[in-house]
Amino acid sequence: MNEKGVIVTVACALAAAVPVTAAAAADPLAQSKADLAKLTADASAAKSAVVADGSDRASLRRDAKKGLFTLKADWKLLLADAGAARKAGADRTELRSLLQAARTQMKGFRSAVRAAYTQAAKQNKGSNGSKGPHGSKGKPSGRGSHDDESGG
Repeated sequence: MNEKGVIVTVACALAAAVPVTAAAAADPLAQSKADLAKLTADASAAKSAVVADGSDRASLRRDAKKGLFTLKADWKLLLADAGAARKAGADRTELRSLLQAARTQMKGFRSAVRAAYTQAAKQNKGSNGSKGPHGSKGKPSGRGSHDDESGG
């Protein structure tokens, strides 16, 4: 009875795996589409993490690097699967649109990082307050900048 149970289990596992393999063979872009979905989800999560950091530059830098690392890994996997799909005879226009969508996600993340850095710089600049009686930030006075204008 034990052997029959093993045979039935193996047969069921094969029966479940055959449609998945057949579906992948029918659509060579299936894996590339799954990779794009993962890249999109990771890009969205990374953008949210970067935007949530606010004016904390250290956490902004850390989250930006972490997001970039994740997205680069997703991008490389997508390119590898797209190459395999191209060799398998996938539709070139659909493949091109998938890759364009992935590029758009990457550009969107980089844009969000730039905007977050700009926003953090503005907030940090405004929160420093004035330095000195005239609000200067330690800018050295040059020759002839005295009030008496004597030049020396």
